[in-house]
Amino acid sequence: MKKFLIFSIFTFFFVLIGINFIGKMAYNKKDINILSKIIGKEVLAGDDKVSINGINISSTKPGSFPGDFKANKEDYIRWFKDIEELNLNCLRVQGLMNKDFYEALYEFNLNNKKPLYLLQGISLNEVAIDDGEDIQGEKVSDELKKNIETTVDAIHGNKIPSLSSNSKKIYETNISQYVIGYTIGNELAYDDVIYSEIMNDLPEFNGEYIQSKIGASDTEKYLSYLADYLVEYESKNYKEQRIISFVSVEDDIMKFVRDGYVNKKNKEKRFIDIENIKKTEKFKSGIMASYNISILKNDSLINNDILHKYFTELNKYHSVPVLISEYSVPSGRMAGEFIKSDENGYITEKEQGNMLIETYKAIKESGCVGGILFEWQDSWYRSSWNTKELFILDKSAYWSNAQVFSQNFGLISFEPGDEKETSYPDESINEWGYNDILGSNNGVNLSMKYDEKYLYFLVELNKPIDEQDRVYIDLDVTPNSGVNKYNEKGLTFENNVDFIIDLGKEDSKVLVHEYYDTFKFIENRNELKVDPNKIDVQKNGERFSVVRLPSKEKSYSEVTNTFKDAKSYETGKLVLGNGNPKSEEFNSVADYYINNNYIELRIPWGLLNFKDPSTKSIIDDFYKTFSFDSKKIDYINVGVTIKNNNGESSRIASKRFNLTSWVKPKYHERLKESYYMLKEEFNKK
Repeated sequence: MKKFLIFSIFTFFFVLIGINFIGKMAYNKKDINILSKIIGKEVLAGDDKVSINGINISSTKPGSFPGDFKANKEDYIRWFKDIEELNLNCLRVQGLMNKDFYEALYEFNLNNKKPLYLLQGISLNEVAIDDGEDIQGEKVSDELKKNIETTVDAIHGNKIPSLSSNSKKIYETNISQYVIGYTIGNELAYDDVIYSEIMNDLPEFNGEYIQSKIGASDTEKYLSYLADYLVEYESKNYKEQRIISFVSVEDDIMKFVRDGYVNKKNKEKRFIDIENIKKTEKFKSGIMASYNISILKNDSLINNDILHKYFTELNKYHSVPVLISEYSVPSGRMAGEFIKSDENGYITEKEQGNMLIETYKAIKESGCVGGILFEWQDSWYRSSWNTKELFILDKSAYWSNAQVFSQNFGLISFEPGDEKETSYPDESINEWGYNDILGSNNGVNLSMKYDEKYLYFLVELNKPIDEQDRVYIDLDVTPNSGVNKYNEKGLTFENNVDFIIDLGKEDSKVLVHEYYDTFKFIENRNELKVDPNKIDVQKNGERFSVVRLPSKEKSYSEVTNTFKDAKSYETGKLVLGNGNPKSEEFNSVADYYINNNYIELRIPWGLLNFKDPSTKSIIDDFYKTFSFDSKKIDYINVGVTIKNNNGESSRIASKRFNLTSWVKPKYHERLKESYYMLKEEFNKK
């Protein structure tokens, strides 16, 4: 029996090998089939000229991280239909997707006169690079070459992995006819490139298909080698070729072009220059340059004229076609370094749409071969440089953090909760019920609820709200600190309070107790280099501050030879408006709505120092540990004080509001306002 079992296993193993071998032999044609090619500065798919207008897409959904591949075939087909209605013609993925993606793309394109093309990415191991590995080192290089082989096999439907591998990675659908090209590499940081240059000293690379030019950097020689490896593998195994592109670092090429250094000999360049990589006669498809652009992240990209000039100069610099492989604008109440001005730290979905349309027009008019939006869907799992200390990274996918701008680049929003349960600050409070009431006093009610993104509050008064009325909601979040009075506003509380939400028809904001103010702690620690022991702060002091977040880091300008100061924004400043997407007055960043006798409000968990609401975790005492550790709680205490213009006040005493953890987040999809704006623009004749 044992011998039979061993024989069966070996037989099955060799059958798998045989399938792979026979699959590759099936492609053993005499001539190379050119799936896509470059003529001058134009891209052709087969014999058809293609002006690329596409979008980046991933496999993530709420409750998942990259590599989990939670999106399934039905999700992709639904998304492809919405993408088709945008009149887009290309999808870009940064790495190998799950098999459902390729099966869905094949099925969608099968009976479609205008197929969706695919620009397939092949990425370096970012984790290894972040850990200090050389991008040309043996570990990263060997893994990348294996990744190249796996990706090429997969798009040809010819990848059956080892017996222990995930079934999601068995690729049997040949979608190669729709793959317009490959992009190799990541947006490498300048430090990574410099480190690799120091660690290596390579001769000029003269491959069979792709070569480096004289004067190329070691990184450019290495990329030439990788591209040659890819073209050789596909040419010899599948008798096909398609366009190769490289993702270049945006910031340094921008400085190079913007500052007028269009003569290559004028200035030492600090970016990967595709001009230093060339094809041979054996590579018929050709090379394309790709750049990822972040609108407004750079001070120079502020209007259509400047955008047009920038893209035009970028295109003129290159002898090969230029693709803007990512152009992005987030929508959300905290836009980080993408903010339009120091007064407004948010970007609405409408503003997102307008800026993306402006960029699309500039790309179209510049002579570039096309542009690819970033991205299709929002990504809950992401962190941002200005908030990553403030929440638990490996729990980030289980809730939507409105304080993290990098989660909100998509045209699809994953709204928290089931669709019928969502509470929007708007003209209706029908979704609120008796069970939501936390406290009452003399006809005044305080109601609360929460979901995967917000804490919701409803304050109902016993009279119409006057212009001079102020409503103060006090929250006791952490047992570590707080104060039971706020003399500046004449307020007293039953508990030691950490946050006060100050509401009126104008100038509403969230205030934080000085001891629980993360911004002040970080500013003193990072910018002022103050020892945390020496920061002037009291556990039971009476000072409250506005809630701030950094919006731009301190930077150096080579143009003016000066430093630009770091900037911050009052993220606790609340926006009055209607947050219901079905309303004609919809404002996607609205925090609160005032009707005749009520205020409806939503506050992001992150604004109240929650590190992970799914596990009821808050930020612990950072003055005690000098770090942002987490602490679990079971409830918060909430009360409300109402003051009128005569100085009279009424109070709903602080009550315990219990919290419950969750494992699987609830959500539903919603196409953003920006989607419909782009749909109209892209379908213009």
